Amino acid sequence: MTKNKTVWIILLTAVLIVGVLCFAEDNGKTKEEKSSGSLGRADARSEAVNRLFAGWDKAKTPGASVAVWQAGKVLHQKSYGRKHIGYDLPWNPDTRSRIYSMTKHFMGVAALILEDRGELRLDDDVRQHLPDWPAYEEKITLRHILSNTSGIRDDEQILTLSGLMDGAMVSLDYYYQTVARQKKLNFLPGAACLYSNSGFRMMARIIERLSGKTFPDWMTNNIFKPLGMDRTLVAQYDTLVIEDMAQGYDRQRNGSYEPAIHIFGTSGDGAIVSTVPDMLKWADNFMSNRLRIQNFPERLVAKTPLTDGRLSHYGLGICTDIYRGVRRYHHGGGAPGYRSEITYFPDRDLAVVILANRSDADPGQKAEAIADIYLEEDIRNAEKQKGELFQPRREALESLKGTYVDPEMGLVAQIAIPDANPSIDLYLGGTAGFISPMKAVDEKTFASAIGYSSTRMRIEYREHGERPLLHIDLGRGGFTVFVPAVDVNPTAQQLEQYAGVYRSDEIAAPLHVSLKEGNLFLRLGFGVWPTQLRELEPVYPDIFTAPGISVKFVNRANHVKSLIIQTAQSRYFELKKID
Repeated sequence: MTKNKTVWIILLTAVLIVGVLCFAEDNGKTKEEKSSGSLGRADARSEAVNRLFAGWDKAKTPGASVAVWQAGKVLHQKSYGRKHIGYDLPWNPDTRSRIYSMTKHFMGVAALILEDRGELRLDDDVRQHLPDWPAYEEKITLRHILSNTSGIRDDEQILTLSGLMDGAMVSLDYYYQTVARQKKLNFLPGAACLYSNSGFRMMARIIERLSGKTFPDWMTNNIFKPLGMDRTLVAQYDTLVIEDMAQGYDRQRNGSYEPAIHIFGTSGDGAIVSTVPDMLKWADNFMSNRLRIQNFPERLVAKTPLTDGRLSHYGLGICTDIYRGVRRYHHGGGAPGYRSEITYFPDRDLAVVILANRSDADPGQKAEAIADIYLEEDIRNAEKQKGELFQPRREALESLKGTYVDPEMGLVAQIAIPDANPSIDLYLGGTAGFISPMKAVDEKTFASAIGYSSTRMRIEYREHGERPLLHIDLGRGGFTVFVPAVDVNPTAQQLEQYAGVYRSDEIAAPLHVSLKEGNLFLRLGFGVWPTQLRELEPVYPDIFTAPGISVKFVNRANHVKSLIIQTAQSRYFELKKID
């Protein structure tokens, strides 16, 4: 026998002995001892989730119900804080809460059910099902309205400009009439993705016309009951008394919480009321397909092609993207007093559901933090790949901060740099407008980091210390140039020319512009509520901004004929001056 063979025999013998000893030691353990390691890990994860919500889990504080589910097993489920502060009632798993825009992918599922039954096709013209809908130059399909690529203005923001969203009871019929009155689109159908509630309310109306049933009844009989979601319902108005319902709260400036006011109608955009256990049944349907939908969930979550060849990350009412290297389907919801989030990782069959009754909650961020706890191995792999991704320099981003203006149409954009990581928050529509977090593609190119926006931005750096120009893709063919705002100090006499009443058939109420103590103010509607009176800040000649609003006065030879007013999701309204 050679010396090498002897060495190998000794090594193999040692390995076998160690293996036998390890097996014997493990075999001698009780079931409790064997499972204690995995139980300890599960407990540690649950405790980590509890720490995320520790600040909510106390008296006189609104809270949330949270669950983590994987492959049919609940890994964590707990409620935090109070569902009703006044009566000191704690949240519990069966507490009902509004899920708001999480309703939207229920509408996508409803459309797929109807398509499978032969009652519609996603590529049908909307006017085939809503004959009284206005005829635009370009065809708008059901797929467009469900994927936020229709270009239809957002009905809630139209009503905001009319002064009707603050404390007014707005019926669903009035919503429909408001959108049907619009003559222009934000962009041509399919050219971009921009969040709009209008299409989902339209889809609910189409369901009623096709079925002859009310929207709440159709949803109950065709989705909720088949999935065993017994505590889920459609509540289109807050006048409905609902058992075990969480009261929604808004945080006040002094840190206290007051009941939120919500009296406007809602339907396919956000009318569902549910519980965390019921939403876990909904998440399970992504894998089990208990509704027996053809090619599901692929038809629901497929990215939507845009006319320029890009793919939007928004499917039929749901976002689909990659998080920490893992595929993710997700959607949030929010309106006065409530926030919600559902996140599902199909390759891990892992779901996170959060329902909260506080407007200051960020359930999307919380869901990602929870996912980080349960995706440890994926995080390690993602961190290894992180160095391969482009990481912008913070000092380069700092030079971009500030306000920018589209001189032609008057849309205002703002750039802020978040503290947490080197990226960009782009606000469109005015100060505190619609936020679109942007991720860097390279040093000069940024793309939206959220699924319900296809916004792209290119930076044109300039020499001699000049601030850069922004080239932003708004879906109108090519990029729109935004220039830096300038210091404008118009005199009272110059401001006086803007004062007057402006009207358009597309907006229900006239807009009043007035001069008070040297400042220009815009009054929305009849100015009953404080938020309907907004001070206009000059940012460029003839262009002003206010929270969520951009205004350009069309001034020819020192004679103001009209104004163009825009929000982030409802653009290019021109109102003529009538006095």
